Amino acid sequence: MAADFTPSVTGKAAPETVTVTTESGEEAVAIIRDANGAEVQGLTADSLTVTSVANASTADPEVTAALTAAYAQIQEASSVADLVPDIDSVLEAAGSVFTSADLVVRDLFDVSIDDAARELLDAGNSIQIGFNLGISADDEVFCLHNYSGSEWELIDPSLVINNGDGTVTVTFSSLSPIAFAVGSEEAAAMTGEDVAADPVSAEGAIAPVAATVSTAEEPAGMSSYEMLLWGGLGAAVIIAAGAVVLLVVKKK
Repeated sequence: MAADFTPSVTGKAAPETVTVTTESGEEAVAIIRDANGAEVQGLTADSLTVTSVANASTADPEVTAALTAAYAQIQEASSVADLVPDIDSVLEAAGSVFTSADLVVRDLFDVSIDDAARELLDAGNSIQIGFNLGISADDEVFCLHNYSGSEWELIDPSLVINNGDGTVTVTFSSLSPIAFAVGSEEAAAMTGEDVAADPVSAEGAIAPVAATVSTAEEPAGMSSYEMLLWGGLGAAVIIAAGAVVLLVVKKK
């Protein structure tokens, strides 16, 4: 049973959560765990909601604020390093040959839980959620958290697991909007015209989460990251509060 999903900005559906079986044998779309990793409670589909930027205006005010803020900050960044200044050292430590300049942000959506589940999370527990991203077994996955205003942090890479079957399991201590980014082997080969003509690449990556794709001529001298941002511009946004970004980079 899928959680409550709304369409993504480009019409591409948000990734589905992975249904798992709890220790008691019940199906769940997420699991609350204590500080020792022990299972506290499984969450059913009606306890978790995923909302796209396209539907942010009809969501709860907190969701609207978080999504529009995340959208604005991603669109305004010239690279992921503008969001997380130490991202390059993190990529190097993780063994990636990519740098922040090679990462391009894709889908953006909010993940929220009901009040009962949030009380458990706020009590010092964590929540483990699996997403079906359709990634390859050799893709590197990183997760960013916009924890306050324009402040971003990297979630411990050990808490972001590529399961090798197209799904990724992430353990969060708090929930915010989630976005995806890909290494720019594909993006670097795309011009601004390519993005406007076909925002979905061979790997399923799309231009950043705008409601429309601009047909304006892009300025000269832009990086591949900036070209994709330019190609994805179109919706006005309001700067507000926090977010989480999930980064996916292909090994070279």
